[in-house]
Amino acid sequence: MGRSVTGQGNAELEYKDVQLKADEIVVNLDSLDLTAREEVDLQIRNRRLTGKDLTYNLRSETGTIQSIRWKEGVFFYKAEKAHFSSEVVDLKRVDFTTCDHSLPHYKMRAGTIKVYPGDKIIMKGVTLYLGSLPIFWTPYLIQYLHKEKSLFISEE
Repeated sequence: MGRSVTGQGNAELEYKDVQLKADEIVVNLDSLDLTAREEVDLQIRNRRLTGKDLTYNLRSETGTIQSIRWKEGVFFYKAEKAHFSSEVVDLKRVDFTTCDHSLPHYKMRAGTIKVYPGDKIIMKGVTLYLGSLPIFWTPYLIQYLHKEKSLFISEE
């Protein structure tokens, strides 16, 4: 396993562009692999992810987090699990919306979503809900995040 350091009880870690807060953080000093237990708040540059039970490599900047909550652009995401890198966030069993209410007026639910920050979102198995009522389903949907390519959502 190599040399490691552990922080417990409101542990915090800062490394280059990464700030992490969690109940417990364990870092392998040789491989730069880390695990964070329970509630996790991870900030990488301008991206903030919250959830539970994080695994992350500080060198490759890749990781996995459970019960994720995340905002990217105008979208709010909640997912069972996410694998992420600097280029893509791959979400499983996802609810997402642009509505900022705790119980959103509308949302989309997808089996999987790949988010390419600043570029596009690729969704599979998508159902649109108004409140709790499903009103539309599609097997595949792409939302471009560039204003000139966007179908229905703009940041303005």
